[in-house]
Amino acid sequence: MKRILIDGRCLLDTHSGGVRRLVLSFIESLLSQKADDTEIIVGFTSHAPLPKDLLHLPHQHRRIPNKLVILLSFVGMAYERYFTGVFDEIIYPNLDFTAPSKTPYRVLVHDLSYLIEPTWYPIKSRLWHFLLRPKRLLRNAQKLLAVSTWTARDLEILLSIQKEKIEVLTLPPFLLSTKQQEIPQLKNTSYFLLLGANNIRKNSETVLRAFEQVYKENETIFLVTTGNTPQQPGVIQLGWLGDEELSWLFYHAKALLYPSWYEGFGIPLLEADQAKIPIIASTSSSLPDIAPLSATFVPPHQPQLWTLAMQSVIRRG
Repeated sequence: MKRILIDGRCLLDTHSGGVRRLVLSFIESLLSQKADDTEIIVGFTSHAPLPKDLLHLPHQHRRIPNKLVILLSFVGMAYERYFTGVFDEIIYPNLDFTAPSKTPYRVLVHDLSYLIEPTWYPIKSRLWHFLLRPKRLLRNAQKLLAVSTWTARDLEILLSIQKEKIEVLTLPPFLLSTKQQEIPQLKNTSYFLLLGANNIRKNSETVLRAFEQVYKENETIFLVTTGNTPQQPGVIQLGWLGDEELSWLFYHAKALLYPSWYEGFGIPLLEADQAKIPIIASTSSSLPDIAPLSATFVPPHQPQLWTLAMQSVIRRG
């Protein structure tokens, strides 16, 4: 019997957005396709109880604070040692702390933005990546699973990883929740949708500047953002949303705006396509490869062109 351990730590943060949805879908796909002679265990280490949406996974849960797990990794405690039994392989669906181990492992690589432009991240995140030593973890992996051809290319160019070691995944569909929860303050409101506005890499500044002109010409159209942005006429800020609220938000938006400087994949593009709403996306990185053919592409550094693209959506109704 082959035994595979999947590191489930990145699923414990229910506010982590697209990465969590991608990883959970990835794990469920592995479970549905596994051979009869293979056992898959998802390993969790946290002091808190597991979120309810993870209880259906075959798992072992060790009530150990994650800060202690990180500290022990520096003195030789490999992650698989927290769990019962011997494992033939480990899968890390997101980079996280572990000591070197003789057990072969695969890593799901979302992007290398932390290497391309560290200033996109706050000081705390940069320190986390420094201590994590991601280059070592990636170079020592038996196999790297890239979420897109763009991420695979970055692995080859930035880390000199041999192409034979990289597999570009065909990812399972990212389905928005079939249940929807209305957001009362947006009822009967016409709005563009901008996600992750407090993340520098998401480049909300370009859209905020572009929307100023849109709102001057039409004060019945609003810009809804998730994440904190400067106060601006016509901009409605929302906090964290559950899956059912997010689904409602997509299905009722006039269009999704996705102006990122860099993305390894871009899950919201597929979710907007599922909701059958227009997409205005940046021309950068993987986005032209991931977005549906119907998307409108605009350079991320030209607000005036984003204004024109939004005005075009409004004219089309």
